[in-house]
Amino acid sequence: MPKNIEDLRNLRKTIGNNIHKERALRKITLDRLSRLTGIRMKKLDQYELGKNMVRLEEIFLIAHNLSVAAEKLFKAGE
Repeated sequence: MPKNIEDLRNLRKTIGNNIHKERALRKITLDRLSRLTGIRMKKLDQYELGKNMVRLEEIFLIAHNLSVAAEKLFKAGE
């Protein structure tokens, strides 16, 4: 559980890195993930770069469309 603003920044980056990694492993383009989830491509890009925090419901939507457990997107170093 994040305890301060720096922890939140790190979590945001971890989630973004994991989304990018899982998407790349599955050879899914940002455009394709956008079409699958209904989340704008620019927004997904910002998530992957760790610039914006992903809303919880979007984490589950992204995870579902990447065929991974949502929990996996929260884990550092995965």
